[in-house]
Amino acid sequence: SVKNSIADISHQLKTPLAGLLSYLDLLEQNEENLNKKEQLDNCIYLTERMNDLIRTMLELAKLEADAIELRFLNHNCKAMVENAVFAAKSSRHNSNVNFKFEIDNDLEIRCDSKWFGQALVNIIVNAIDYSKTDGCIHIIAKQNGGVITLKVNDQGGGIAENELHKIFNRFY
Repeated sequence: SVKNSIADISHQLKTPLAGLLSYLDLLEQNEENLNKKEQLDNCIYLTERMNDLIRTMLELAKLEADAIELRFLNHNCKAMVENAVFAAKSSRHNSNVNFKFEIDNDLEIRCDSKWFGQALVNIIVNAIDYSKTDGCIHIIAKQNGGVITLKVNDQGGGIAENELHKIFNRFY
């Protein structure tokens, strides 16, 4: 089945990447030459990014194959955002980006927590990656009637206006 094939591919890709990350971490920890240490840090970052992209790609493939059942429940918006920020910062441990929140403590959002949380992590990771070293990412959630608007404002270069229509194209 498609679901089993995706699981097999996921395992086959993740296993060598996990091994590569382990070796890179060991090399980086034992390296005294600052130039080589920085190069190893860059390799670790790129390998982690590749791992993130593969995970996202496989999750999207599962979604397209209808191998995922969405569970919509009410969740505290601020808690979901804070959890996503924690996960994003954990994957970008070398970043010094600060966060500012403008989210009501009692704001609830109805969503599938796994998928919404993953989307938030992906957006926040991108915001971290494209922000200035000591920049600030401002996350705002506002409710207007039955609609919640969630904004993640960073200080990166942004996307050119003539490219905006492509952002939801696959792999863009």
